Parts: sequence; C-alpha cells; structure tokens
Amino acid sequence: MLAKFASSMEHADLMFLWLLQKKVFIVNAPAGWRSPAEDSPEPKPVKSSIPQQQFTLRLKRSARIGFAGMGWFLLLIGLAPFLAVIFSTVTIAERSALIIVGLVTMGIGIVCLRTGTVCQVEIDGEQVRVVSRFGRTKEFSVKEVSSVSKSLGWIVLYDREFNTLAKIDSYLENLDKLKEYFAFYGIKM
Repeated sequence: MLAKFASSMEHADLMFLWLLQKKVFIVNAPAGWRSPAEDSPEPKPVKSSIPQQQFTLRLKRSARIGFAGMGWFLLLIGLAPFLAVIFSTVTIAERSALIIVGLVTMGIGIVCLRTGTVCQVEIDGEQVRVVSRFGRTKEFSVKEVSSVSKSLGWIVLYDREFNTLAKIDSYLENLDKLKEYFAFYGIKM
C-alpha cells in the first residue's frame, strides 16, 4: 500500500479523478465514485430551459458593506500615526516608523475598499470572466471547465488537466444562477 486517504477529505473527488486518469488501481473506492468516462464519453447539457447567457454576479451586499466598513476604519486608523507625528515631539526614527505604519494601514484600507467593488463573475455567452478580490482578471470559455470543487470560502474551477482555471468567491449573490449556467454545460457545482 502506498497511501490512504478518506473520501471525506477536502478535494478527495479531484484526487480520485486524477488517480483514475493516471490509471491507478484503487481498493475499496466509495460506491458513488466512477470515472467520468464510465458516466458518458462527453458531458451532455441539461435539457432544461436555456439559462440567461449574460449576467454579472457581485459580492453579497453584506460582504460589500463589511469590506467598505473595514476599509474606512483602516483609513481613519492610518491617520492616527500622522497626527502623532504632527502633534508630538518624536525622533526622526520614530517619525519614520509612524509614517510607515500609517501608510501601510491606509494601503490595506484602500485594498479593502476596492475589494468590495471589483470582486465579481461576468458571464457573456460561453465566455466567463472572473475578477478576484485583488482585481486580477481571468477569462476563459465555459467549455474549458472540467470539474468544480468547493472549499472554505472558494469555488475552484479546474480544466481537463486539473489545473486551476479560477477561484470564485463563495460570497457572491445569486450563486444559483451560476449553478444553473454550469449545469446547462454539464458541469456539476
């Protein structure tokens, strides 16, 4: 025996699919685990109504308010070191340290303010555009997605070689719309 892992472990389904792809023999595999090739040679779209082909999902209102509140709070806290420099007698080294702390705190505040507005998923036909919390954009076709995994705070999309295509924030509003969209293309979410 080379290794043991439980089906309850995070991303166990991806590990199992990878092992199947590499033709590794698995003893006592759970009954529901089968190779996607055994299910059907090609995923078939669900025969339901066509989902809306153009929409944008943003962070939930509560998450946007939370990021905005945290951002403004950090900006105000970042002003305190500057006031300390102005209204007190401190050495040049202390002054430099206070200015650096203030700038870093204000920078984090600006990132928090920006996070609430940029994090989103845009769907336009078969094109998917994911903008991360830090503003990084990833564009790809929905046909490139082969599997989806959920972890704490993230929905991770993988391609056929199990490379990460994108990480979607799980705090987006209307995730059911995204689930229907992926289901239309035969992708379980």
